[in-house]
Amino acid sequence: MSELRSLDRSWHRTRQPGADPVRAAGPGPGRLPWCAVLAALGLGLVIGCGGGAGTPPLRSAYPPERYLVAEGSSPGSQAEAEARARAAIAAQIRASLVSRTTSASESVWQDGVERHTAAMSQQLEQEAAFSRAELIRIDPRSLVQRDGVFHAVAYLPREEAARALRQDLQRLTAEFQRRAVAADAVPGDDLPGFAAAYGEARESWLALQRSARELRAVSGSQTPGLDGEVGRWDALQARRQERFAAIRVALALQPPRPARDRLDEQYLRQALTMALQDLGLTVRGDSCSDAAYLLDLQPRLDYRGVVGVVCRLELAGQLRECATGDAWDLHLTDPAWSGEGANAHAARNEAAAGVTPGTLTPHLLTALAACLPVR
Repeated sequence: MSELRSLDRSWHRTRQPGADPVRAAGPGPGRLPWCAVLAALGLGLVIGCGGGAGTPPLRSAYPPERYLVAEGSSPGSQAEAEARARAAIAAQIRASLVSRTTSASESVWQDGVERHTAAMSQQLEQEAAFSRAELIRIDPRSLVQRDGVFHAVAYLPREEAARALRQDLQRLTAEFQRRAVAADAVPGDDLPGFAAAYGEARESWLALQRSARELRAVSGSQTPGLDGEVGRWDALQARRQERFAAIRVALALQPPRPARDRLDEQYLRQALTMALQDLGLTVRGDSCSDAAYLLDLQPRLDYRGVVGVVCRLELAGQLRECATGDAWDLHLTDPAWSGEGANAHAARNEAAAGVTPGTLTPHLLTALAACLPVR
């Protein structure tokens, strides 16, 4: 990422106020002063770093305080060079988003805040992408082919992008407010209803956070006016935590299918219990007499193979609310839950060994979020 940031800083010469950047750079297409080729992010990006006789000074057309700029190249086609240049602009913004979300994740861990808060920051990092990519433009004078390689320069006007992102931020703020109010209005005894409303509010909050960080990355300044929404989110989190802390889940593990097969039930139960505890749930017993919810699962085995045996293991069942009888079907599978061996016994044991708290937790998180506020 340092190559991209240095490119942004290197375009430092300013232009006359009100001048069009394309016209200011000089007339007509011409050779660009390419003197360095850097393989940044594996995108085939090229960075111009020098001048030549008769070469339009493209760099001076895009002062860094007003534009984000990147260059792309491709031996395949002009369209691919343009796509890589656009992707490099988005990568600069993503680099800023990743940096900020990583810092946020570290800070919440240091402050001892809830684990799911750190997970949210990590999700923001993973999903970081520029939502206004249509504002990234290609300078037509940069479209040249030299020594069989196509080149292109892309630029993003900071002010125009900031205006669009401010509008997005206003819309997303209003949407989050509506959904947070809806979650607050769910009766206290309707945990699945709260989980659904909370999930929608959480998605709105994530979108709002992404938009705010995009705006900061583009404009280079803090996003004002979000203190009230932070307080609203914190209040919703407190309510979620209060309800979540009272949940007790019983775990029932049925005999595997086919019935003739045998698995280490104690190992599977321990892995499932640890995964549920990693989500913050309290596990009690194996029936509705022990808890408010019953997680009832059955291992299912599927065998394939001509030379040797390949076994795939899945977990299927239900989460049942004991008081109402309402149930949600669950189907958990993971590539790690497969094994290969000279016979069915060896393949089955290898597949079962892949069922660990680490592989179980993300699937349980997704499956249970439909009915419990687990994140």
